[in-house]
Amino acid sequence: MNTTPASPADDLTGAHRELHEHLRQLERAGDAPPADDEGELMSLLESTRARLEDHFHFEEDDGYMQAVLARAPQMGRKVEHLRGEHGELREALASLTREAEAVRAARRRLREGLKEWVGRLRDHEKRENLLVADVFNYDLAAED
Repeated sequence: MNTTPASPADDLTGAHRELHEHLRQLERAGDAPPADDEGELMSLLESTRARLEDHFHFEEDDGYMQAVLARAPQMGRKVEHLRGEHGELREALASLTREAEAVRAARRRLREGLKEWVGRLRDHEKRENLLVADVFNYDLAAED
């Protein structure tokens, strides 16, 4: 059986197809209503970061960028611009991950605050009920 090695363009197309499937999962998670702790989203963001690192490594060090430059050195500025965008995309994802963690922590603090507030309100209502019961029981007993 005769197999032809994949070209850099074929390799890049396959890598992009795999990355795009993962990005669809990330988009669906972003569209979903918030979960109790956003753990799934945090996990997905971390796996996206890891995949992105692998993907950019494939493009920068092992892949199409070197092949493009070997075949068309005049494309060096475009390749360098795209390589620069990799850094920007990495930082933007890191920023989104930090923001998601802040939201997660804020939701945790909100849930804890709500529980505390509900407990305080219940205690308040209980003390009001006891006060009213004490006063009316006392008054009722005094009339007899």
